[in-house]
Amino acid sequence: MSAERNTRVVLQSYAPNDIHSTSVFKIDASQPVPNSDSLSDGQVLVQMSAISIDPHLRRFIEEPPEKAPDTSEGAGLPTQFTFPLGQPISSIGVGKVVASASPLFRAGDQIRAEYFPWEKYAVFPDTAITPIRDTGRPLTDYVGVLGMTPFTAYLGLVGVGAPTAGEMLLVSAASGAVGQIAVQLGKARGLRVIGVVGSDEKADYVKSIGADAVLNYKTCGNYVSAIRKLAPEGVDIYFDNVGGELLDAVLLNLNTRAR
Repeated sequence: MSAERNTRVVLQSYAPNDIHSTSVFKIDASQPVPNSDSLSDGQVLVQMSAISIDPHLRRFIEEPPEKAPDTSEGAGLPTQFTFPLGQPISSIGVGKVVASASPLFRAGDQIRAEYFPWEKYAVFPDTAITPIRDTGRPLTDYVGVLGMTPFTAYLGLVGVGAPTAGEMLLVSAASGAVGQIAVQLGKARGLRVIGVVGSDEKADYVKSIGADAVLNYKTCGNYVSAIRKLAPEGVDIYFDNVGGELLDAVLLNLNTRAR
């Protein structure tokens, strides 16, 4: 394996003025793939299967407010909310163990990492990865429907929202990773669901996954009136993903004992 090169996506420059482009990255294959002989006690070599490319990562590739300290031993973790240049950035990822110097893992095990460097092969301490029981489901599900964002939607809507069939649910950013799950969970529990989106294309998508009505906040005019038109009996549960003026408008349309 040592002759194989390790493909990495490296951050070569910070995004200027909040303008994001793939030009800030480069593909690097200058380093060999680590092998089992290079592992220290407690380390695990993992081959990436999938990573989650999330909107919040853009904040970590912007020009830092001041020079960041050396992060050569930071394993790609963000320092002062930025990733170091010349290294792969990290996000939630899943993969399979190739070699292990840890009693907790063996070759073939499936794992999940909160900070998985964007490289084909990565070495982790065994404390930085979590085993995934083989249920026969694709590993990609664990950065998708069984990943962080769906559980955010589930805990928010079911745990906090405590929905009752027939209630009105309003979901902002309804086409997003969390919002689209909240919409579907709401319909599965017998709620009437309104999704808030920012384009006609997103509106069509949110309708296709079950929303009873969709509000395009860019074209609807006054938010308070637009919500009242779609939910004349008021809103019982607001799943808020955006805050700001939309939250203010929803507050004026909430029913007593709304969540």
